Amino acid sequence: MSATSQSRVTALVDAANVLGGALLVLDNDGRILGANPLALQLFGAAMPGTLPQPYTALRERHPDLVSWLEASLSGRQASPFELNAACGGEPCWWTSVLSRVPAHSGAPDGSPWWMWRAHDITQWRAPQRFVPEQTHTAALQESEARLRAVLDAGFDAVCVARALRGGDGRIEDFVILDANLRAAARAGMTREQMVGQPVLAVFPKSRAWGLWEECCRVLLTQEPLEATHAAPIDDQPVRWLQRQIVPVGGDIIAISSRDVTDRQAAQMAIVASEERHRQLFENNGAMQLLADADTSRILDVNAAAELFYGWPRATMCGMFVTDLDASTLESWRDLVAGIPVGTGTRVAQDHRLATGERRRVESFLGVAQINGQRALHIIVQDITDRALAERRLRESEAQFRAVINGMREGVLLYDEAGVIRVCNTSAERILDVDAPRLIGCEPARIDWHAQREDGSAWPQDAPPGIVALRSGQSQPPQLMAIQRKDGETTWISVTADPIMRSGEARPHGAVTVLNDVTETRASSERLQQMQKLEAVAQLAGGIAHDFNNLLTVITGATSFLRDSLEKESPLLEDVAAIERASERAEELTRRLLAVGRRQMLSTESVELNQHLHQLVPAIREQVPEGVEVRYVLSTTPVSASLDRSRLSDAILALVTNAAAAMPTGGVLTLGTQDVMRTHPHDVAADARRRAFVVLSVQDSGHGMDESTRARLFEPFFSTQPFGNSRGMGLASVHGMVHQSRGFIECESHPGMGTTLRLFFPRSGTPQTVRAIEPREAPRKSASGAVLVVDDDPMLRELGRRMIEKIGESAFTAASGAEALAFLEQRAGDVSTVVTDLTMPDMGGLELIAKLSERHPSMPVVAISGFTVQVGARAALDARQVPFVAKPFTMPELAQALAVARARAAR
Repeated sequence: MSATSQSRVTALVDAANVLGGALLVLDNDGRILGANPLALQLFGAAMPGTLPQPYTALRERHPDLVSWLEASLSGRQASPFELNAACGGEPCWWTSVLSRVPAHSGAPDGSPWWMWRAHDITQWRAPQRFVPEQTHTAALQESEARLRAVLDAGFDAVCVARALRGGDGRIEDFVILDANLRAAARAGMTREQMVGQPVLAVFPKSRAWGLWEECCRVLLTQEPLEATHAAPIDDQPVRWLQRQIVPVGGDIIAISSRDVTDRQAAQMAIVASEERHRQLFENNGAMQLLADADTSRILDVNAAAELFYGWPRATMCGMFVTDLDASTLESWRDLVAGIPVGTGTRVAQDHRLATGERRRVESFLGVAQINGQRALHIIVQDITDRALAERRLRESEAQFRAVINGMREGVLLYDEAGVIRVCNTSAERILDVDAPRLIGCEPARIDWHAQREDGSAWPQDAPPGIVALRSGQSQPPQLMAIQRKDGETTWISVTADPIMRSGEARPHGAVTVLNDVTETRASSERLQQMQKLEAVAQLAGGIAHDFNNLLTVITGATSFLRDSLEKESPLLEDVAAIERASERAEELTRRLLAVGRRQMLSTESVELNQHLHQLVPAIREQVPEGVEVRYVLSTTPVSASLDRSRLSDAILALVTNAAAAMPTGGVLTLGTQDVMRTHPHDVAADARRRAFVVLSVQDSGHGMDESTRARLFEPFFSTQPFGNSRGMGLASVHGMVHQSRGFIECESHPGMGTTLRLFFPRSGTPQTVRAIEPREAPRKSASGAVLVVDDDPMLRELGRRMIEKIGESAFTAASGAEALAFLEQRAGDVSTVVTDLTMPDMGGLELIAKLSERHPSMPVVAISGFTVQVGARAALDARQVPFVAKPFTMPELAQALAVARARAAR
């Protein structure tokens, strides 16, 4: 028999011991699984051996009982059976019934059990004859009714449970022995179904309410326990139960519970109300006192009064109000006697402080009935200074207004009729409506031009505050767009709640809270746009990297092809076409790298005014004759750390874009200035302002709408007709500015032109431009070969062939680690190392650093068209490593080799 079945048999036996009588538990095959002590006493001699055993073992001593059981189990018999047996050596009579027990959910085969129960009826039976069958039944029912009467009495749900212990004595479960009707109703089961079931299986939610722990505690301590718990259920989320658990004896406990939700809610409301009043009294900034109306004895003071008067609270609670105002007890009583309960009056008096100073105060004396005695609630205001007195008076008259006017959020209060009675200054600002127009007005009479987030019109007669007032339900945050007087749209987050009086079902007002989220919404949209551009930039940078490698091979192979042809070869024209296409592809790659913010920037301090002067001829060349060019430059130098060449490209791209926006002529204005701004990427509310230099390009063209501005910096997006622009100019400008730690602002409206402002972190005084090393003719290495390091096999092969074309020998390595290993063995055979910067595992900069440590005199040349490391160009310049940008030509590589060797020879 399984552990679950054994536990259930034990529970049934325990229940029989509580209810009284003899009990046999049989399975569906007629095997006796369990018997209580009284049954063992009846059948001990007739039932030898251990359980389980078949009921037919009783046939020798009780053949009539066995025949009756056979008939009952087969469904042919349903009436009680009367058994004549010996009890303590004396004949006795027992009436018995056989009842079916429903299958237990944990039973392996799901088959039912049978329960044979018998009760002693010797005292009701005549010695020589059977009494009527009704008497037998009545005896059984009377015996069962004794416990039922106790369990079913009262309003509590009662269960009797027994602890099941494991082999080590630890409590493993609590099984129900009996329950009253209220407990069965709460469980949604019959009593018979509950008996033998684990308590937590019948009441599963009780585990979260601590029932298991409390039952164990009572059983271990043998001390009764009473507790009140929050016990929410699906159809009653707010419910409280008062639970009592008492030990009955042994491992048996009685559990009773009562629904005290109403009582608990009332108690909690009283506690909350008292706490609110206490908090209002304690935390109010006004000095407050409580005093006995008859004796003027001070009962309590708040912290503000303690601070004002200068005495500790304990001291003041032993004083009298007459000690403060120096009046007599008689005059005090005369004053208080004229104040009815629930009302108050104002008096102006001189009050004494602990320092001896006397202050003119205005006191409001309110009379209340507390515990059958009259008490005064005194609110004291210092009016020594008339201006302070007037301010205090305004605060007293409009205390609530003073609170809401200090709020950043707008607040509207509606009365019961839906009329606006109160609005704060923030509501005026957010709604762009003056208070006189709002107060006393129904919202439906004001044309808000309100829209929902999806662009649909907001119902004029259903603002959230009115909906909350009509429905009595709080309105969740909703986005509303309204049009201001200047035509701008303001986005507002609106919440509304009804105002209810205690005990009333209908609200007597409503409050609406308005929060201007226009900037937050704009910031969110900017963030989304920034994330989109970042994703595009990553894609563009990745494409440019691979394209650059392919382009390097194409240009190198083209140069090899040109060198192999005769001067009069007709194929030279095709080679020239490939070279021209490669040059255009190189320009496209450079722009893609700018979009992807992966350019190798050679930064220096550039003074923008001077740089614009140098670009005047190029700017004039880009602008049609009908466009006037103006310069509004800062009177002081404005410098930033930038790549001079890329800055020039950006300025000319902006000028070209602006000129295209003015096909019939106009004014193009270029300007510079110094500003203090917070960077848009500094999301912290307290982000510090930083110094920036601004380069602005303004045109008087046709302008752009909001949807066009949103896509302005997307690659391949252009407002010009298809074929007139590749849409890469502004995208590459955007990438260059962000790679230079700056940002861009665009201001444009249809028909009002466009202004683009480039913000760069301000740097110090421009440095003198570093002189370019004079070119020298390529020369062969005195000894040793060139080691070409690149992870791309095509580029390694191209580099090897170029080196050999130059007239030197070459080795190749596929990674930085392979190059270092080669040099460990054959450093004497290598004169120069040419390495790519962007390689997996060990990058080019790391390889150069290790070469500087292990082979400090080794000349190095860096090649790349893409970098993922910020400041890579600065790191190369610091080590005086010449750099060749992909795609490169054989003369450029030869020149770099010569420069590297010349620097290493110094």
